Amino acid sequence: MTETSTAGAYQHWDQQWRRTEGITTWAQPDPDVTALGEKVLAAGGRRCLDVGCGIGRHALALADLGFEAHAIDRSEAGLARVAVEAARRKVDVTTRMADMTSLPYPDGSFDVVVAWNVIYHGTPADAATAALEITRVLRPGGQYLSTMLSKHNAQYGRGEQIAPDVFVQHDGPEDKAHPHLYTDMGDILRLHPHLRLVSAADREHEQPGSFHWHLVFEKPFST
Repeated sequence: MTETSTAGAYQHWDQQWRRTEGITTWAQPDPDVTALGEKVLAAGGRRCLDVGCGIGRHALALADLGFEAHAIDRSEAGLARVAVEAARRKVDVTTRMADMTSLPYPDGSFDVVVAWNVIYHGTPADAATAALEITRVLRPGGQYLSTMLSKHNAQYGRGEQIAPDVFVQHDGPEDKAHPHLYTDMGDILRLHPHLRLVSAADREHEQPGSFHWHLVFEKPFST
């Protein structure tokens, strides 16, 4: 992964997590995550990983459910907030500073992995590498919940195209000054060749036109 791909995005969010304003927006877990967590727990799963955890809304929610929760991010400020909130809730979340393209865990470590608004920060090669790493650390039968930017998103095509379906808005809002990858269903299937797609929905998030894929994958018992 080049320094110009995801490095800038993580630096943007590191600065965001150092401010108190705006944190509340990112504090509530998405219902899709807690619903999948409850399903995995009911099936006997116990270990989870939150990739690109930010301030830890999903790792903390899964820890609240009873998971042995692990979380990674490249933001020092984000990981510090996870630790503070975990102590306040009296739950354990093991955090590590790491990149999505090189997960510091053995093969088959987790029953569920979450990467919420994460792996589309970069090029198709970055996203494919991250997906392979997530596949590697999932146990057979494990579940992976991800969001990806949709080509229906209003930001698709805006700014400078630096790779196929990757755009940079040099004066754009939030982290749009850094590369963002937009996908359709064909792209999603190509990026996850060793996982089985369980469900997919192209949903509009809070901002009008902010379409994201909500995706659940399962790692087959044999490939």
